[in-house]
Amino acid sequence: MNHFQLPPYGHGFCPHCLTGFDLTDAEPTFAERLPHNDQLIYVLCSVCHPKFKSGGDQGRKAISDRCFINVKLSGKCPDGRIPGWALTSSLTLALNDYDLVLALENGHGLTREQYFSICSGSYAVTALPGGGAMICSDSPATPSRHQPHATDGSTSHVSRKDASTNKTHRPDGGQK
Repeated sequence: MNHFQLPPYGHGFCPHCLTGFDLTDAEPTFAERLPHNDQLIYVLCSVCHPKFKSGGDQGRKAISDRCFINVKLSGKCPDGRIPGWALTSSLTLALNDYDLVLALENGHGLTREQYFSICSGSYAVTALPGGGAMICSDSPATPSRHQPHATDGSTSHVSRKDASTNKTHRPDGGQK
């Protein structure tokens, strides 16, 4: 039986060795360019990260290939668990003030349509007081009725985190 294994807060599973680890002192290991103009950020554990960094071209390729197999081809551990991988995207990382723990715990708070719309053009993320972030995008997409928008045709998405409930409030009125 397949079941999702949610790691404790601030932890993730290494995409290379499948070990759970604390993300507090972790740093991104490598990025994979995605076809929709974003990057998938892989965060490896404290054992695999230095192996990747010192591995030379062949060593880094072997580690990144194993991560690809674990995350994208298999998607689960040998025992059937679907782990909470230590992965994020560059947009999600920017929206969470480049804090890995917050990026993995909060996500980006955008709908699928908003996410792909933002990634289809160039964008800038501005941190706001109180833990929020504003995204300014030059994407040609029409903003939804809940999205603030600029008069120059660009769209603006605001996502904020409520510290009292630890939930991210999305521009479409939803929560994560």
